[in-house]
Parts: sequence; C-alpha cells; structure tokens
Amino acid sequence: MGPWSVDVLGFDDCLAAEVYGIVDLLTIANAVAAALRPGSPPLFRPRIVSVTGSVRPSGAGRMGTDLIGPIPRRGEIVVPGFLCVDPALAVKRVAALTREVEYLSGLADARVSAVCGGTFLLAEAGLLNGHAATTSWLFAPELARRYPHIDVQATALVVRDGRFATAGAFSAAHDLALDLVRRHGGDRVARATSQVTLVPDARHSQAPYVEDTLRPVAATTFADDVQRWLRAHLADRYDLAVLAAAFHVSTRTLLRRFAAATGGSPLAYLQAARVSAAKRLLETSERNIHEITVQVGYADDATFRKLFVSTTGLTPSEYRRQFRRNAAPPRR
Repeated sequence: MGPWSVDVLGFDDCLAAEVYGIVDLLTIANAVAAALRPGSPPLFRPRIVSVTGSVRPSGAGRMGTDLIGPIPRRGEIVVPGFLCVDPALAVKRVAALTREVEYLSGLADARVSAVCGGTFLLAEAGLLNGHAATTSWLFAPELARRYPHIDVQATALVVRDGRFATAGAFSAAHDLALDLVRRHGGDRVARATSQVTLVPDARHSQAPYVEDTLRPVAATTFADDVQRWLRAHLADRYDLAVLAAAFHVSTRTLLRRFAAATGGSPLAYLQAARVSAAKRLLETSERNIHEITVQVGYADDATFRKLFVSTTGLTPSEYRRQFRRNAAPPRR
C-alpha cells in the first residue's frame, strides 16, 4: 500500500503553527519509521492545500499551497484552527470562509479531521450532525449552542467518530498528528516519534487546562451576584437555605433563576470555583495539599481529591507536578 495522504487546508487567518506542525510531525514520523524499518515505504504524504493556491495565515507572511482537489481514497483532509480567543467571534470567522465551507460540504465520503476552531468549519458545512466532536474547551459551549445536533465532548483531546476526527485547542494539532501516526504506523513508531519531538504521547483530556475565569460571563445580574457571593464564601459549608436567604428568595426560586441563567446549579458552580482556586494554589503556593483542601472548603482530603480528579483528570499531586510555576518545593 502507498502512503496515507494528509491534506492540511490552509485559509486566510489560519494558525500557521497548526498547519506546519501537522505536516512537520508527519514528515518526522516518516523519517522515524524509515529508521526503525529500513526499506519500508513512507507512512504519509502530507501537503498544504487551499481553495485559492495561496493564503495569508494569522501572524505570518503569505503561504503558497497546492490547489485543493479530490481527497484520495487512502487519505484525509485536516482543517486547522484560526486566531480567536472570544468564542462569540468564532462563528464570524467561519462566516468569512464561505469557499472553504462550500468545499467541505461536498465531501460526502472522505475522511475529514479538524483542530480547535476548525471544528466550526466542519459544523457549518453540516458534516458533524449526529456525530461526537470536540474543539477548544473555550469554544465548546458556543459550538454546542450553535450546533445542537453535534455531541460536543468539551474536554476531550481527540474524538474519532466514523470518518471524522476532531481535536482540542492549538497544541492538540500534535495530538491529532500522533494519533494518525499510531493508526498508520503503530505504537512503536508513534512512541519513537513522541520521544524524538518531545511531543507528549499520553495526553487524553483538555480538562487540566480549563480555566473558568476565561469563559464569558452570562450577562445576568442575579446569577452574577450569586456567583460572587459563592466565591466570597468559598471555604464555607454549602447551605442552600443560607444562600437563598442572602438574596431574599426561596430555595426553589434561587435554583430556578440560577439554572435559567447558567444552565447549572449553585453547588456545581461552587465546586468548579473551588477546583479553580485549588489549581491556582497548586501552581503558585508552597502550601501542602491538605492545607489547600481546607482553604477551598473541604475538611476531608479524599472528598476533595475525588472532585479534583473528576474535574481535571489528574490528582492534586499530579496537577502540581505538571503545572507548578516555580521550583520551590511545597511544604510536607
């Protein structure tokens, strides 16, 4: 069999690092496979394509590309993301890419992948209806709101569903490429490629990177006030009756109004706020994990650990090792 063809779709304002990152990693994988299996054919035939033959990526000069064409039977097309940190603007970015969306909508049987905001192009083309997909954790709520027929898996790193594959934020382009290496070259080549490039090969979730303070805040004064109150009483025992009394409403009214504005409960918000506070302390402070547990409102280490793992996919100790911002060891 010949190499697997991987066309990376360039377009104006695409992220050049994602485009070149995928092409470069697959090219390195070819070299790694050749070293491990002398005489074997290349695994991949990567190239950069566009609907115009030339594009201008975000923050870079003009990029020459091959003109896009039919996707080979043994191959796929990968759509990178674009520069955007405001989820509300993601749809506007996609609206400017009418030619690319039109091309994608015609791919009836081809394998199609996307990274980060690129998932929005696949969604706009109608390809992902009835399928599971992911995107940047920051964009996931907007993707789910805009395209309700997609099963959005907000913190997944790479999601494969039938002929589609989608990946999370920015650096997940490497995870998608390594997934391709594993699928077409096997575990040995994927592991060696990871080692050669220093690209992690054991990431499975975006959850450790989620930072709720970066999410847009719903413009609902009542919900905002409740959230501020909960943050101010972070370490207090949660008592719904006390919370309702602070806002002079019944518990039922508080739950109804909060859910209408946020889609969740005050307790769920408080738990997320406690995990976010703990993450910052694990990153920056010298407090030990028990001290942090108490500071964010838990008397029982095991209860907090279970919540932290369910939210981030890591234990507090694992999170500290991975994200600690200074070299000073925490107190025992």
